[in-house]
Amino acid sequence: MFPFKKIFKKHTLHKEEANFYEAGRQTLVNSKFNHASNADFEDLASVDRDTMRARARWLFANNPIVSNIDETIINNSVGAGIRFQSNTGIKDFDNEIEALWEDFIEAENFDVTGRYGLYEFQRMLLGQRMTDGEVLIQKVIRKDNYFPLSVQGIEVDNLAKNINYGGLSRIVDGIELSKFGKIQKYHFQDNYTNKRYSVNSENIINFYKSENRFSQYRGVSEYKQIITSLQAFASFNDSTLTSADARARISYVVESEGTNARPVQTRSIDGVEYPVEMLNGVFVEYLNSGQKLKVIDPTASGTGYKDFVDTTIRMIASGRKVSYELAFKDFTKTNFSSARASLIQDHKVFTQNQQHMTTSFLNPIYRLFVKTMFMKGNIRSVNSADYFKHEKKFVKPLWITPERTWIDPLKETNAVAKEIELGITTLSEVAKSKGKDFEAVVAQRVREREILKKAGLVDEESASVIKEKQK
Repeated sequence: MFPFKKIFKKHTLHKEEANFYEAGRQTLVNSKFNHASNADFEDLASVDRDTMRARARWLFANNPIVSNIDETIINNSVGAGIRFQSNTGIKDFDNEIEALWEDFIEAENFDVTGRYGLYEFQRMLLGQRMTDGEVLIQKVIRKDNYFPLSVQGIEVDNLAKNINYGGLSRIVDGIELSKFGKIQKYHFQDNYTNKRYSVNSENIINFYKSENRFSQYRGVSEYKQIITSLQAFASFNDSTLTSADARARISYVVESEGTNARPVQTRSIDGVEYPVEMLNGVFVEYLNSGQKLKVIDPTASGTGYKDFVDTTIRMIASGRKVSYELAFKDFTKTNFSSARASLIQDHKVFTQNQQHMTTSFLNPIYRLFVKTMFMKGNIRSVNSADYFKHEKKFVKPLWITPERTWIDPLKETNAVAKEIELGITTLSEVAKSKGKDFEAVVAQRVREREILKKAGLVDEESASVIKEKQK
């Protein structure tokens, strides 16, 4: 055996040498890390989750920066709504299920309260996910309706907290888990009657954005990294404006010499006696003998206001995962290349939101919608027995997202044309990126060609074909 003991001497670390990594040292500079913990995600988040949600709601209601950023993200991620197209390849079924879906997503059918259609519901889901960190959607089945399925949005304030039934289950802020960590039930408390009730997990969608922890079961406000920055910005901004306002309203006071008594002298203004005088638009006390006038000129709260504002709003945009230019619609400091680079990164954020919307909400709702339509007997183009044997065959939704806008559409169009030429994209994918249905585009083009032909006109495409044939 190799004599390790003879080569390596025993070395005992002194206390000051215990931290091999600099990041692990305890110093005054990194004292804020004293709150860092390796505890379970929910044990950490449950302490501050409600407070952050309340503060985020306040900021959204009162801070124009927050509401502007959220509106920008929603407009680019959801827009007027992520639309549906059936892609099974069974033409009769595709046409029938698309027609049924269009009726289903109307407010009176889609929302159990009859208030929100699907497209408005999408915008509310994304907005509330960003502010509150999560929103719950309950699937409601009403057998007496033509459309048995409907949904109900539930704010997380309704989750029952501080309950524990013991046994093998664990309750995480209203969510009951099995001993393996699988969600079993959601426990709610009616805010009006204070009565508690439970809903099985298969009937609830918890719409939240996961962090990088497997121990996470609930969401936290997506404002979490900017709440303090926004408050600091608001305070600094208010102080600066107050100071500027004070400078614009220079006030005058009386400075007395050698007397503790405050002289009183009145002046009649509109029939009322006041111990004051109007000077340069402001009131001053009368100057008595032995007194002199002193001007108070409040200085500005700081000389780096512009730099502070610029740095802070860039930090806020970064915390919301979007570019400064898009968040504040300020392109004065960019050129085409830098603006395009920022927009590409923003599009990745919008794509993530769209994927989350489709995979976590739209897909499960659509699957249950198709199932209820077959169970209700509302599908005429396909035999129900065939569906229940091959369910996946009849559930192939294509979700069409809002059109992506670019800085220079001509350059982008040329680039897309090259991609089609090289075979690395398709016309269907291009149409989808523009928020359009490729089949609908083709059908419309056919109709337009027929109209031109009947009118005795020839469109440019037809003219080029004719010219080619005449050669």
